[in-house]
Amino acid sequence: GVYFKVLDDTGDPEVGESQGKRYTLKEQQMPAVAALSDETFVIGWESAQQDLSEGAIMARVFGTTGTGGAEMLLNETTAGHQGVPAIATLPDGGAMAVWSGEVQGAGIGIYARRLSSVGWPDGPEELFGSGNETDSNPAVAMVGASAAVAWQRGILSLDIQGRLCPD
Repeated sequence: GVYFKVLDDTGDPEVGESQGKRYTLKEQQMPAVAALSDETFVIGWESAQQDLSEGAIMARVFGTTGTGGAEMLLNETTAGHQGVPAIATLPDGGAMAVWSGEVQGAGIGIYARRLSSVGWPDGPEELFGSGNETDSNPAVAMVGASAAVAWQRGILSLDIQGRLCPD
């Protein structure tokens, strides 16, 4: 399952342990978290068969009291497995979510989707590269107003790839 605690600025819990997701069938794993604007945060995770595929990338926005909104599906591509999410806060209070996922008829690619300052998807998902490779384990961080995304390419011969996404 996916759980969280909200801590104050001294590291003490403001909210006890809470469950981050509502869907409880199958497995939910690989949580990622990022701050949004107005003292809210978004948690993303991989959820088995929630979108009727092998794996979906789900997210939910929470306030500092631990109250959460509706669960939302981040991935638009639903064929095959989507997993290993990472999320970074954008300067405007939104976030950038990235994950690895199957590309229909090809390999495994890295997808990205911007979230608004209230945590909802803001535009379509974007596939990085051709999708004909085996790309996995993405990471994302902010560099000024841009998001830097890095990922692993290959299975036997590993390489690190990267891309800078301007605002």
